[in-house]
Amino acid sequence: LERHWFWVWCCDGMFNLALGIVNFGFQKGGTNLLLLGLLQVSTSVCVAVMRERLLRRARHLIKPDLEKYEQVWAELRDSEQGLDLVTLKVTVAEMQPDISDLRQRTTTVPDLNYVISGSYGLPGPSGTHPLLNAMLSRLPSNSSTGTRRKDPKTSFTPVGSLDQLFTQARALDRILRQKVVGWALESRGLFATKSSGDEHGSLAPARIAMESMVREDTGLTIKWGGVKKPARAIEKVCRSYGGDCSRLLDICRQSCVFENVKDLQLCLQVLRTDSEVNILRLKNRLDPGYNASQTGGYRDVALNLQIRTDLTRRLGVEDHICEVQLILKPFFGVRSDKGHSRYVYFRNLRGE
Repeated sequence: LERHWFWVWCCDGMFNLALGIVNFGFQKGGTNLLLLGLLQVSTSVCVAVMRERLLRRARHLIKPDLEKYEQVWAELRDSEQGLDLVTLKVTVAEMQPDISDLRQRTTTVPDLNYVISGSYGLPGPSGTHPLLNAMLSRLPSNSSTGTRRKDPKTSFTPVGSLDQLFTQARALDRILRQKVVGWALESRGLFATKSSGDEHGSLAPARIAMESMVREDTGLTIKWGGVKKPARAIEKVCRSYGGDCSRLLDICRQSCVFENVKDLQLCLQVLRTDSEVNILRLKNRLDPGYNASQTGGYRDVALNLQIRTDLTRRLGVEDHICEVQLILKPFFGVRSDKGHSRYVYFRNLRGE
């Protein structure tokens, strides 16, 4: 939107400048138009120059990380796994649904008796549990902050409230976590762990991740993806989606790491055969034709999907779109908290 108005301002300035010169040449005045056009054109040039300087600064900022990722990519592409990348590209193309416009939709009314009964792990019918309060607070209403009118181009009503999106995501977070661990068990997936003093952390097999979900004495703390921070969600909605929060598809997200491309592809096959999963979109950043400069050299395979189980239907979140990232171990080894901080600054300078 800002880019659109910038070009409108610039073109209008050039038009006023040209019109002012013509009128001044024929001695019909035009001084005011000439000055206005000069002002508009000069400010446009200044903004363009400042923007380019910021972009150069952003590219320079992530250059060390970009070079590391590019080295990892070159080694992977030139290794025996190079052919597996081609097979992966074919698999992703076969799984890619024909959906052009993904939007989050308003939820159905949850089965509150099921929620209150404790079947979802709630302490009882006291009504003080955060999840129960969230379920009650997100019931559809006629207010402008809760829901919006049905979009004539779609067969559903897009979400019009970040509050509702975050409520859906928090209700779905644990369910998605369990599903990802299940897929990882069948495809030799690994999960990042939290480790003090180690910037990269370590990796734990899916069996340990599953045990950590029910026990606290495993000795490892899994670094789950979790729900996106509200501040970043607001940034993304305003910068990338023009205020339309229904286009935010990664509030609820998880990730899984794989030793090699074959294991990652096996996970995709497991997902493909899971009857409780509705895959809506795949982004294959491991495609040799993908331009990784926009992501600072980082590559993975990202899926947007819905989880359709009896539990998600009872909770009214079966239509919520979440994100799952499948990461190769070499790229995970390069990724660090400091590098991510530099990427966030890079993204902010670019206005993304």
